[in-house]
Amino acid sequence: MLTMFADKQPAGLSNSEKGAIGELVAVGYLYKRGWRQIERNVRVGGCELDIIAVDPDGILATVEVKFSEKSENGYSPEVRLNPRKIAAVARGLQMFADKHPRLAKKGIRVDAVCLVPHNPSVLTDDEKDYVINYYKNILSTFAG
Repeated sequence: MLTMFADKQPAGLSNSEKGAIGELVAVGYLYKRGWRQIERNVRVGGCELDIIAVDPDGILATVEVKFSEKSENGYSPEVRLNPRKIAAVARGLQMFADKHPRLAKKGIRVDAVCLVPHNPSVLTDDEKDYVINYYKNILSTFAG
């Protein structure tokens, strides 16, 4: 179990604490696949960018992380990837890229990592304990 949340059971965690666990798992997932994290939880243009990273091809991406304890009956994390939020994240990434043009020289993209734990009563930072769906370029996929 994660040491920073070791004294709490998942039912006692706030949504932001559960989100933090989801982000840790997502960062580890991306790192193992060759990504380089630049920043996390960056506020730009009125929205928060969960993860800003460079993918193995050198593309600057923001990765929206969605965590859900359940995946049935409309509770899947993908349900919360709505067009308005994605558009706001894309604007925020463009603002970040404008401030950091060297990072964005190969392009920018908005991706998502959606996570659901196999056992919602035990949350860990180990990706094998989750169903993880990675979505590349969600601006075209989920934004309509």
